Amino acid sequence: MVEVKIAQLSKRDRQKRILGQLNNDITVRISSLAEYFNVSTETIRRDIDSLTEKGKAKRTYGGAASISLTGEPGILQRRQTNINEREKIAGYAVSLIDPGDVLMIDSGSTTAHLRAP
Repeated sequence: MVEVKIAQLSKRDRQKRILGQLNNDITVRISSLAEYFNVSTETIRRDIDSLTEKGKAKRTYGGAASISLTGEPGILQRRQTNINEREKIAGYAVSLIDPGDVLMIDSGSTTAHLRAP
């Protein structure tokens, strides 16, 4: 985070900038934001709580995280969605494999549907 302090902003503008920071850094610290915006840590906590209530950020210990970092469903949950599509993709992928081919397959919700012929 930049060390330069900025002039007082409205709550709305400050929260927009917090979200902008989350887009860049994925996580932010309350103490760093308070210093950057030249406001109290309580003000930043209220901002983060407000953003969390609106579903725009996730409150963490000492800060906040981007929803994209915390909102991703787990692999078990993802494996239960779009099953037909995942099976079609996996079936097509298997059809491209010839005897003797060597594969490196990463873990994932679609690759879990791959089955040997």
